[in-house]
Amino acid sequence: PRVLKFLHQRISFKMPSAVPLKPIVGMFKKRVYRDIVVGLGGGALASYCFWEFGYGPKVKKTEQYFKELAAARNNE
Repeated sequence: PRVLKFLHQRISFKMPSAVPLKPIVGMFKKRVYRDIVVGLGGGALASYCFWEFGYGPKVKKTEQYFKELAAARNNE
Protein backbone atom coordinates (compact mmCIF):
# COMPACT_ATOMS: atom_id res chain seq x y z
CA PRO A 1 0.00 0.00 0.00
CA ARG A 2 2.85 2.37 0.77
CA VAL A 3 4.35 1.89 -2.69
CA LEU A 4 0.98 2.42 -4.33
CA LYS A 5 0.47 5.62 -2.39
CA PHE A 6 3.89 6.85 -3.50
CA LEU A 7 3.18 5.95 -7.13
CA HIS A 8 -0.22 7.60 -6.95
CA GLN A 9 1.38 10.79 -5.69
CA ARG A 10 3.97 10.65 -8.48
CA ILE A 11 1.49 9.91 -11.25
CA SER A 12 -1.40 12.15 -10.28
CA PHE A 13 -0.71 15.81 -10.59
CA LYS A 14 -2.87 18.88 -10.58
CA MET A 15 -3.01 20.85 -13.74
CA PRO A 16 -1.99 24.43 -13.11
CA SER A 17 -4.32 25.60 -15.88
CA ALA A 18 -7.43 24.04 -14.34
CA VAL A 19 -8.27 27.11 -12.27
CA PRO A 20 -8.45 29.69 -15.09
CA LEU A 21 -10.65 27.45 -17.24
CA LYS A 22 -13.85 28.38 -15.41
CA PRO A 23 -13.89 32.04 -16.55
CA ILE A 24 -12.97 30.95 -20.07
CA VAL A 25 -15.84 28.47 -20.14
CA GLY A 26 -18.19 31.16 -18.81
CA MET A 27 -17.10 33.56 -21.53
CA PHE A 28 -17.54 30.81 -24.12
CA LYS A 29 -21.09 30.07 -22.93
CA LYS A 30 -22.01 33.76 -23.04
CA ARG A 31 -20.59 34.07 -26.52
CA VAL A 32 -22.45 30.98 -27.74
CA TYR A 33 -25.72 32.27 -26.30
CA ARG A 34 -25.11 35.69 -27.85
CA ASP A 35 -24.29 34.16 -31.23
CA ILE A 36 -27.46 32.05 -31.16
CA VAL A 37 -29.66 34.99 -30.14
CA VAL A 38 -28.12 37.35 -32.70
CA GLY A 39 -28.37 34.70 -35.41
CA LEU A 40 -32.01 33.90 -34.74
CA GLY A 41 -32.93 37.56 -34.31
CA GLY A 42 -31.13 38.56 -37.49
CA GLY A 43 -32.72 35.71 -39.39
CA ALA A 44 -36.18 36.66 -38.16
CA LEU A 45 -35.60 40.29 -39.13
CA ALA A 46 -34.28 39.34 -42.56
CA SER A 47 -37.20 37.00 -43.22
CA TYR A 48 -39.70 39.67 -42.13
CA CYS A 49 -38.10 42.23 -44.44
CA PHE A 50 -38.10 39.75 -47.31
CA TRP A 51 -41.73 38.84 -46.73
CA GLU A 52 -42.99 42.42 -46.39
CA PHE A 53 -40.82 44.18 -48.98
CA GLY A 54 -39.82 41.46 -51.44
CA TYR A 55 -42.37 38.69 -51.60
CA GLY A 56 -45.49 40.48 -50.33
CA PRO A 57 -45.72 43.17 -53.03
CA LYS A 58 -45.26 40.57 -55.79
CA VAL A 59 -48.07 38.44 -54.38
CA LYS A 60 -50.35 41.49 -54.04
CA LYS A 61 -49.61 42.49 -57.62
CA THR A 62 -50.37 38.96 -58.85
CA GLU A 63 -53.61 38.79 -56.86
CA GLN A 64 -54.68 42.18 -58.21
CA TYR A 65 -54.00 41.01 -61.78
CA PHE A 66 -56.12 37.89 -61.37
CA LYS A 67 -58.93 39.88 -59.72
CA GLU A 68 -58.97 42.26 -62.68
CA LEU A 69 -58.89 39.29 -65.06
CA ALA A 70 -61.83 37.64 -63.28
CA ALA A 71 -63.76 40.92 -63.29
CA ALA A 72 -63.13 41.33 -67.02
CA ARG A 73 -64.38 37.78 -67.68
CA ASN A 74 -67.51 38.38 -65.60
CA ASN A 75 -68.32 41.57 -67.50
CA GLU A 76 -68.21 39.84 -70.88
